Amino acid sequence: MVVRVCCKAGRVLRHDLSQAGPRSGGAVLRRDRRAAWGPLASLPGGGRAESEGGGERELDLEDILKRGEEESASFVFSFDEDEDEDDAGDWMDAHFEGSIKPITEEDKKTLEERVREIEEASKPAAAPREEDQPQTAYSPSAGFSAMTVDDLHDNLVKGSMLVVDVRSRQAYRRAHAKTFPWQSVNIPFTEFSAWKQSGAFEKYKRFKLAIMCQGGKVSSQATVRLTRVYGFDSDKVCHVEGGVNEWIQRGFGVQQAC
Repeated sequence: MVVRVCCKAGRVLRHDLSQAGPRSGGAVLRRDRRAAWGPLASLPGGGRAESEGGGERELDLEDILKRGEEESASFVFSFDEDEDEDDAGDWMDAHFEGSIKPITEEDKKTLEERVREIEEASKPAAAPREEDQPQTAYSPSAGFSAMTVDDLHDNLVKGSMLVVDVRSRQAYRRAHAKTFPWQSVNIPFTEFSAWKQSGAFEKYKRFKLAIMCQGGKVSSQATVRLTRVYGFDSDKVCHVEGGVNEWIQRGFGVQQAC
């Protein structure tokens, strides 16, 4: 902290309390760079605060106050806490003055290009097109058809679809989609090979089939087996998304087998 002792004529003495000596009331006296030295140079300690060797002398603060009051009735004793901050700011300005270069037009162009690159990189990637995806047996382009349980319900109301439940017989008896008796048949997926060998599948090829399982996974496999292996028309065989679980969640009726 810097203590400033000044009088009406503008003469200023500065005292740095952060560097005070061990004696009670002692302070280090320095001359303010912004003001003339003035008549207070006769204070004890040799007059000038700066010695010939560039050091500082310790002075009695009480004596400084007394002599200041004797010299002028307008004597002021104050603390200058911002002085050190001003000095630090001046030092920083001088330190960076020669190292900071003005921005040229070429620099501006470089920055603009960099900004464009960052903006392009931050854009979300475009969703891959269906035609760019690798084709599998479950792709629509390969003839795989799927429908929602809402679509299935509408088709059952119209009487234009037969449900093939491919779950086990025990699961089918516990609960299956509520339909008219002739609109639903239970053919477990594990029995497909036996049905194919016996020729029992042939009578169902003329119907529009909705293949249903518990959650939708097994029915998708059964749909591929029927259309790509057993010769069913892919336009007449649809996988039911979500299966019985989705059917129940949507609030459609279920029933138990006798």
